[in-house]
Order: sequence, then C-alpha cells, then structure tokens
Amino acid sequence: MAGSPESAPARALNAAPLLDQWAAQVRRSIRRPGPDEVHDLRVASRRLAQAVAVLKGAMRGAGKIRRQLKEVIRRAGAVRDYDIAAQLLGGSGAPARLRARLRERRAAAAKQLAAGLRAIEERGLAERWRAGWPARNGAVAAAERRLLQRAVKRLFARADHLGEGPRQLHKMRLAAKKLRYTMELLPLPPRRLDPIRQLQSKLGDINDYESARRLVAKEGAPRKILDRLKEAQEKKTKKFRRFWKREFEDRKAVWMSFLAHPPRSG
Repeated sequence: MAGSPESAPARALNAAPLLDQWAAQVRRSIRRPGPDEVHDLRVASRRLAQAVAVLKGAMRGAGKIRRQLKEVIRRAGAVRDYDIAAQLLGGSGAPARLRARLRERRAAAAKQLAAGLRAIEERGLAERWRAGWPARNGAVAAAERRLLQRAVKRLFARADHLGEGPRQLHKMRLAAKKLRYTMELLPLPPRRLDPIRQLQSKLGDINDYESARRLVAKEGAPRKILDRLKEAQEKKTKKFRRFWKREFEDRKAVWMSFLAHPPRSG
C-alpha cells in the first residue's frame, strides 16, 4: 500500500512512487472526501505534477498529464478552501447561517471532486501513465538540476517585489512550492529541506487567510469576522518576513551553488 505523500523524500531516487501515492489518494478521496483526504490528494497531485515537469523531455504526453493533474488540484482546492475557512473561523462567533452556507458549498464542491476522481478511476489513468513512465537516468537528473536552478532564481526574484502587495506573496508561495517539490525528488538530507518547507508553510498560512477572507466575504460574513481574519493574516505576514530575513535574505548565491551539485543523502 502506498504511503503518505510526506514519505516522498525517502523514496525519491525514482519519481515513480509519487504516481503510486497519487493513485492511492485518489481512491481514498473517492471513498471519503474529508478534509484530511482532500488535503493529501492536493499535495500528492502537486508533487506528481512537479515530477512530470522534470520528466517532460523524456516522456510522451507530459503536457496532457499536467493539465489533468491541474484539474484535480483545482477541484480539490475548491473543497480545501471551505475546509480552511471553517477551520479559521473556529470560535470566532461566526453566525450559524454563514457556517451552514459554507457547509452547503463545501458539499457541492466535494461532489464535483468525487465525480472527477471516479472518471479518472474508470479511465484507468494512473495505469496508463505508469506504462509510459521513464526510468531515472542522466538526462532526467540534469533536468532536475536545471529546474532547481530556475526555481531558486524565481523565488528570489519574487522576493524582490514583496512590498507590492498580496499578489506578490501569492507568486512567491507558488515559487516556494515548486522549489520544495522539485527538491523532494532528490534524496537530500532533511536539514536541507527544512528551510524551504518552513518557508512554504508560512506562505501557505498567509494564503489560507487571504482565501478565507475572500470566501466568507462573498458569503456575507460580518465586518468583525473579516477584520479578525485580516488581523491574523497580518501577523502571519510579519512572521514570514522575519523568517525570510533570517534564513534566506542575501543567500541566493549559497542556494544556487548548493543546488548546482546537490549531495546525496546516506
């Protein structure tokens, strides 16, 4: 049985296990599209999509596979947004009517997700993709390094525009996510992965509040709820900025040098 998506780094000499993990998460989410299942499906889909990005020069149909995975991510993300909003509202005293609307919207989004996943199972997409999955070789390893270098450049380029507002933070979050998932295709020491994982987590926290604010505002949330979410988001943003300054600022050359020739663990 495939493990949790979090076990990927230990098994990353070949990216094929990511396909097994993704297929297992598809089956789990069909049976029960609960918050944990949907979250794990989304993560597994993103990791697999990044592996396909690395392999695109060595496999046929990579573009189509990525588009299909993006659709899964989109549907899972729609469900996840409602889960996050419910979690962040917590004990904030949100009106019962608002909570009921969120539950209704979530149920509808989960139904759409499950329908899409059943279609994937019926078409046997995982098995079809597995048949064309290339072995890891020198060309794939070189593609990994090129993607890592580009991802680092993108991340630090996004950091140059952090003062321009939430949209830039969102772009930086995506850059951090791509860098993390590409790094996890390599069996790197945990200490090398921890900083980028923490960075992505902090940016993800900010995005969660931004998404929740938009979602509950559309559903007519009271001003005091919106203000509370905004205040919490601003605190998360300050924590992220302190972390970036401490762990990443002025260290682009260090990251570029390390990822040009990343060491193998063990």
